[in-house]
Amino acid sequence: MNYPNPNINNHYQNELSNGNFIPGEAIPGQPIENIPINQSNLNPQNSQINNKIIPNNNIIAPENISLNINNIDEEIMQKLNKTKQIAIKQEIEIGEVITGCETKNRYNIYLIDSKNEKTLLFKCKESSSCLMRNCCPGNIRSFNMKVKQTLSNNLYGNSYNNPYIIFERPFKCTCCCLGKPYMKGTLMENKMNLGFISEICTIYNPVFEIYDRNNVRKFIINISCFQCGFMCRGTCCGKFSKVVGEIYNGNDINMNGNFVGDIVKKVSVKEFISDANSFLIDFPNDATPTDKLLILGNTLMIDYRYFEYAPPDKN
Repeated sequence: MNYPNPNINNHYQNELSNGNFIPGEAIPGQPIENIPINQSNLNPQNSQINNKIIPNNNIIAPENISLNINNIDEEIMQKLNKTKQIAIKQEIEIGEVITGCETKNRYNIYLIDSKNEKTLLFKCKESSSCLMRNCCPGNIRSFNMKVKQTLSNNLYGNSYNNPYIIFERPFKCTCCCLGKPYMKGTLMENKMNLGFISEICTIYNPVFEIYDRNNVRKFIINISCFQCGFMCRGTCCGKFSKVVGEIYNGNDINMNGNFVGDIVKKVSVKEFISDANSFLIDFPNDATPTDKLLILGNTLMIDYRYFEYAPPDKN
């Protein structure tokens, strides 16, 4: 005779007695680690059991099973969570230097640890048409920036054909406050919307706003136009001067408080033979890994908006 288990409610006791729970399946009220797991019932992508939702929130999961559906990118997110700074270095395009024709931009993204040691995390490559690159100024042209991870071949997104992230910026013919550009980011492993970046209309200083996937403004980035590196950009004087963009919290709409991070366009020898730029990002202390990815995307957008010199700009 089977006696009722006092730790299981009546509904699931009836299900158990009727044989609706199979061996190896988690039963609410019982610690999951005490139940033999049938490996054939595991979904390798999300580690759910038989794709059923277990109603008991107090179930104890074994350490070797992850209930995070995004476990494939945990290593990247953990590294982003720990880092305070990243460096962005644009590669010199030899074909562009020789021919003068605009080629696809490429960037290397490095994590910087407390010892100032750099670890290559991402490689970025622009995806755009030849006509768009050579006939439109850099500040209005459309492109997709494909970001691939370089940590491991076992993680998703280790090639440009299957990128880890795509930042998409559509064509915008900007005139004064009309047609201000924006960029959206997508985590490709699960097609998750990261959020978007928008440049707002201002009198003089360029100002960008970063929104998360729930349309909540997280950060505001302000670049003072009264900087030699900004006012004289493209000239020898401008190339010898850095440009600083200040990061403010999203609720500090008037930017009256202290800035919580910054984006610095560094002085680089590469600028004297090409339009390849280098940036250093100092993240806000409360920035999440997703926030940091959006700030990264905003930095790339700033480069295209104000420091990319396509043939129409040079002419």
